[in-house]
Amino acid sequence: MKKVSLHFGINKFDPNYYGSGNDLRGCENDIIFMESLAKEKGFETNVFLSEKATYQVYVDFLNKLSEELEAGDTFFFNISCHGTYEDYEGGGKEKRRTALCLYDRIVWDYETKEFLKKFKEGVNIVWVSDCCHARDNFKSIDLDGENDDAQVRSLDFSDILKVAGLKKELELPTNLIEESDLACNIIAYSSSTEFQVSYDLKSFIDKRPMGLFTASLEKVLANDSNKALNYYQMFKRIHEQVSKAGYPQTPNFQVVNGHKEKNTYKEFLL
Repeated sequence: MKKVSLHFGINKFDPNYYGSGNDLRGCENDIIFMESLAKEKGFETNVFLSEKATYQVYVDFLNKLSEELEAGDTFFFNISCHGTYEDYEGGGKEKRRTALCLYDRIVWDYETKEFLKKFKEGVNIVWVSDCCHARDNFKSIDLDGENDDAQVRSLDFSDILKVAGLKKELELPTNLIEESDLACNIIAYSSSTEFQVSYDLKSFIDKRPMGLFTASLEKVLANDSNKALNYYQMFKRIHEQVSKAGYPQTPNFQVVNGHKEKNTYKEFLL
């Protein structure tokens, strides 16, 4: 069985698209740790940091792996970056479409879902995202200088439009329908809910800047007794660590199709 991972860690963002002053501190450190973990678990790893973590690389890898991977294979995708969102009206209700901020442009959640639909039945995907509104993605907030150790991992979508001059290109359909018609199995860890931001800390483990979520995962695994936790147990331990830090950030756990194969009870990344 194949085990392949793809890791995106983006500290620097294309100023021609996003504007200046949007860089982060801990995303590359998140990925350095997560890649080492993936290697330890037997994955063939692929890492792209900052300028190399482009939209085209994202598209090419997802398309390639959706063709190559078969039932029983595992794809581990891990990203640390900014996130953004846009609210819209749909079916008489206010809804939120969200996006990951890759180095050179955003990728909407509904675009990602289209790529995931290409993966075959029985392929296992582990999705770990550490960004604002990681399940969906969020707008910048002002911390009012309350904690200089924390930075928000989000960008304001309206600012992206102004800088990139892409209003026409990024106009989106308003009749998007949430679907769960994926054939593959997905276990997804998100660093926050769609209505929260995620925090990028100046100093965490060994004084390394890291995302609060990823640093919490590392801290959980520093305890040898946690090495063989299953997916759900791992989520619970991470949630506990994030809560202890005292930031208004709540990790999220989602499973698509995996319940029928009891995937949540298998050892994390085994």
